[in-house]
This record gives sequence, C-alpha cells and structure tokens, in this order.
Amino acid sequence: MSRGLRTSISFALALSWSASASAQPVDAEERERLRQAKQWFDEGVAAEKNGDCDTAVDRYLQALEVKETPQLNLRIGLCLEKLGQLLGAREAYQTALTLPIDNAKLKATLEAQRDGVEARIPRLVLRAPRAIEGLDLRIDGVRAKLDEPIQVDPGARKIRAEAPAHEAFEREETLAEGEEREVTITLRSSAVDDAAPPPEEPAPEADGHGPGVLPWVFVGAGAAALGAGIALFASAGGPLDDADRLCGGNRGFCRTDGAATRSQIDELVGEANTREALGTAALIAGAGLAATGVVWLLLPSDEPTDGEASTSSFVAAPWASPLGAGLLVGGRF
Repeated sequence: MSRGLRTSISFALALSWSASASAQPVDAEERERLRQAKQWFDEGVAAEKNGDCDTAVDRYLQALEVKETPQLNLRIGLCLEKLGQLLGAREAYQTALTLPIDNAKLKATLEAQRDGVEARIPRLVLRAPRAIEGLDLRIDGVRAKLDEPIQVDPGARKIRAEAPAHEAFEREETLAEGEEREVTITLRSSAVDDAAPPPEEPAPEADGHGPGVLPWVFVGAGAAALGAGIALFASAGGPLDDADRLCGGNRGFCRTDGAATRSQIDELVGEANTREALGTAALIAGAGLAATGVVWLLLPSDEPTDGEASTSSFVAAPWASPLGAGLLVGGRF
C-alpha cells in the first residue's frame, strides 16, 4: 500500500466516523451507546497500530453492532488482509460500498481495496476422473463442487471427499496469493474390503489317483517269493544228505554196489539241484516283485485329471526262465 493511499484511508476514516457520530441529534441513551462504540473503535485502532489485528477486529465488530458505518468495515477489511483472510476482507469492503457514502475519497479507497484483494485471492479447482454417486466435497469443512473455480484464502487448505462404498480422500494444499491450482480427487472403492471374507475351502479329499493297493500286492508277493526261495534252499540239503549216506559220506568218490544205488544217488542229487534252482528263481522273483512294489509306492502320482491326457507311465515286472531271471522295467515319460 502506497503512502498516499494510507494517508487517504486515515483521513477518510476519521472524517467518516466524525460525520456519522454527529449527523443527527440523539437522546442520552443513544449518546451513551455511541460513546461506547467510539471507545471500542479507538481501542481497535490502538490494537491495530500495535499489530494485534485479532483484538482490533473484535473491537471493530463490537462497535459495528451499535452503528454500522463504511469506515468500520474498511478498518475490519484492512485487519483481515493483514491476517491473510482475503475472503473476509473483500466481504467487508463490499459491505461498506453498499452503505450510503458521502465522502468520495472513502468510496474510492474502498473500491481500490476491494479490487486489489480480488486479484490476490487463490482459486482451487477440484477434478474427478470419473463420476461418483453421492460424492461429498469439502474445503476447510465448507461444501464445494467439482470443476468450478473455488476462491479460498491463501495458506494451507484441507480438502476432504467422501462417497458411499468408498474410502475417504483427504489432502492438504498450500496456496499462495493469486495462485490457481487443480486437484484430482481419487476415491478407492471399499466394497471389496467391506465384503464378508470368502468361506474357507475344505481340505481336498482323496480322489483315488494314488498308487492304490497294487504296489502292496507286489510287495507282499515278493516277500512270499523270498520266503519260498529260502525254504527251497533249506530243503535242498535233505536229498544231498541222503545221497551222502548212500555214498559213505563223499558223493565225489561214491562207490556203489549196484545200478539201483547209483540211480538213487543221481535222483537225490537231481532233486536237490531242482530245489536249489527253484529257490534261486523264487529269490530273484521275490526281490523283483518287492522292489517293483517299493518303487511304485515311492513314485509321484501322475494320474491325469478330468479332461487331461496322461503324459507318463511306468511298468516294472519280474521275469524268470531256465536261463536266468531279472526285473523288466519300462515306461513312457
């Protein structure tokens, strides 16, 4: 504010108050009320000079309740400007201009202050990326609208947006004098968070795709074959002992007295050899069967689910013949 403008304001204020206070004759009660208003006005001026604009505005408002004058509104506007309350200052100047003003300098001062404040008021524009039903927008607790410039006082402004089934949006924006800023409102839906949690799925039941009982059949059959093989080996000793007795304890140098005895010895030895051969085959077959069952049990289940084709298979089986025995393994992987 220029020095000339400050001088004009002071002169206009003093002149206007004096004129308004002595414009008409009043009774004693009214004179007391005007005296009190003049005292509040003077206290407001003193507080304003001391930099205490809060007290000054309070005193000016008390005086305003007794008698509203343009110069009181001017004083209030000037103090509100110092406090950063530009919206209130503009309203005070505009209110003063609606009152009768005989002083041209006072009117010009009010118009200049109003126009100067108007240019300094910041503006906020709130945007939303999509339409939200039931959206409630507020700036410093005052309801606001989307896509419209909203005049606010400079400084920190609190923005809050709420809507049904959405989480609240809150942000603080600090605006400088004369600044215009856009803020995008983004509300995240809370429908998923508020919904009841899905029921826990029961533990999957056995679907019959495991190895089943067949591997255990192989293991059992193998164990039985191993037992039979051991028994056959053990029983082969009986015929050999009988042959030893007929040969006098030594089959390698057996001396017999006739063909019948020789035939008996050969039959006993043949029987023992047969039992040993069968025992060997049984042992090999039993080992193969047991090994097949154990391997089958240890293999992971690759049974196809409904609609899926099998991608692998495994086959293991024992074999035995007069020429030998073993385990046949095959498959597709």
